[in-house]
This record gives sequence, C-alpha cells and structure tokens, in this order.
Amino acid sequence: MNAARHGGAKTVAVSVTQADSDVTIAVRDDGIGFSFLGDYDHEALFTNRLGPLSLKHRVEEAGGRLHISSTGSGSVLTVRISVDESG
Repeated sequence: MNAARHGGAKTVAVSVTQADSDVTIAVRDDGIGFSFLGDYDHEALFTNRLGPLSLKHRVEEAGGRLHISSTGSGSVLTVRISVDESG
C-alpha cells in the first residue's frame, strides 16, 4: 500500500460510508504525510498541483471529489462520489 511504501505508515485505516447518494472513502494513516502540509480540497489540489496526479484524475473521471489533509504525523485522504441508486 502506498501509505506504507511512500509515507512510512505503520497503521492505515480505511472506512467506507454512504449517506443518501454519496459514498465516502477515507484512508487515514500515521505516516510522514505528503510532501505538502495542510488541508486541500479538490480544486486546491489541482490549482496548486498537489497530490497524486493519477488519483486526482481517476477520482474526477468517476465524478468524485478528492480532499487531502496532510500533517507530519499522518494523512487523511477522502474521496466522495455520488452514486446513482436507481440502476
């Protein structure tokens, strides 16, 4: 997993929740964080050219939104995607 390989994380927790038509996937780790620190929403990640490019594009292609919170003692990566429950 990237959190262990790149961030030196010893602990990684993944949660998946659904509220109405939104599915949220959150990945939390206790690694060293990204090369940047702070909270960045989807637009800020693209504008500031931060975060994994391939992940940003995959999330966007799925119609989702990415949020990254990075500190020197861990990261939280959150993906929120709206799903069509009628299909």
